[in-house]
Amino acid sequence: MYLAYYKYGYNCWIVKADISKFFYNINHDILKDVVGYFVEDKDVYWLCEKFIDSTEGLGLPLGNQVSQVYALMYLSGLDHFITGELGVKYYGRYMDDFYLIVKSKEYAKWCLSAIYEFVHTLGLELNGKTQIIPFKNGIKFCGFHTYVTLDGKVIRKLKNENKRVAKKKFKKMVGLVKSGKLSKEKFYESYNAWKNHILYGNCVKLGYEMDRYIEELFCN
Repeated sequence: MYLAYYKYGYNCWIVKADISKFFYNINHDILKDVVGYFVEDKDVYWLCEKFIDSTEGLGLPLGNQVSQVYALMYLSGLDHFITGELGVKYYGRYMDDFYLIVKSKEYAKWCLSAIYEFVHTLGLELNGKTQIIPFKNGIKFCGFHTYVTLDGKVIRKLKNENKRVAKKKFKKMVGLVKSGKLSKEKFYESYNAWKNHILYGNCVKLGYEMDRYIEELFCN
């Protein structure tokens, strides 16, 4: 975001979008064409086809790494369309969640209209959370709320809803530890992984607050 701020100033615009029910609406034939572009080995491609067609109709099996790779590949054309055809320099995507930063609101509207048409060719639709927002509001992406201050400092905080989810999750896990259904070692394995994740943001204070919260839960 800092590069966009440096290039366009504080009054640029963000298009924040994601795909409606992405994994459930992936078209097998389109995906196989995309995979065929990247995979030249016939035997490997045969295995890819078998996996893709392991579910009937639209969609991919959830919860495995192969589906995640295919999901990334399925929208690779969108990446090139946005950065190439639309000429957007500041763009990011994780699976079906993506954003772009442009200079004017008019250009943001034009880009969004073009993106609607492109994803439609893939048998997909943008969901209702898609919006155009002022750069000063920051962007919620991959669990963090990132924004730039007037003096150009980038701040990244964990989203409030993610804090609530984490507290609820760990409160339940502490209860399992107390009842003997979960070991303390397994609890801290999960908790420390979460703490490592929040270190990607400016969340040192949050880490200390959660440590005290967890300590209180075990003491009560």
